[in-house]
Amino acid sequence: MQCSTNGWIWRTGLEQGTGGTFSASQRAILEAALSIVCRSGGMNLTIDAVAAQSGFSKGGVLYNFKSKNLLICGMVRYLTHQFDAEVALARLRHQDTDSPTLSAMIDVTERWLNEQQTVSRAVLVTSVQTPSLIEPFVDLMQGYRTQIAAESADFTRAMVVLSALDGLHFCDAHGVSLMSQDERRAVLNWMRNLLKPKD
Repeated sequence: MQCSTNGWIWRTGLEQGTGGTFSASQRAILEAALSIVCRSGGMNLTIDAVAAQSGFSKGGVLYNFKSKNLLICGMVRYLTHQFDAEVALARLRHQDTDSPTLSAMIDVTERWLNEQQTVSRAVLVTSVQTPSLIEPFVDLMQGYRTQIAAESADFTRAMVVLSALDGLHFCDAHGVSLMSQDERRAVLNWMRNLLKPKD
């Protein structure tokens, strides 16, 4: 499995705690943490492992992130921000669909799953260990649901598509997907067709 975070973790500032962007050291540590989650799963995310992956000492990691919980929170906050930024851009391509927000979520989900980006796994390890730390992601999803309800002429159909996307993320997080990439692409294209404007 190819797991690369290069090129996307650096795209934008990441807020920690009350605000401010992450330093170069913090970004390097977060990249190392995301790489571990992608390669080995969330249960193998430890401060020692992050130190070994990042090249920092354990004390250096803890200087930048005072606890494992703060490190995980930073991962979730970054990935949440990145997912939302990409959905906002993708919405511009789907203004003529039944739900631009949901159509954009299909596009971004497909790309993230294909590129093995780690939002699902980061959220999974966070929800298991400290459920309150996933609040940024939950808030984002609730905001999307409100947008979709305002956009869609058929809310039930939209919720079926949204639930299917949730299922794809769930299977990715747990490593239990039974679909090939081609099969997943076909399913996502079927979802897109459901949201196309009627002639």
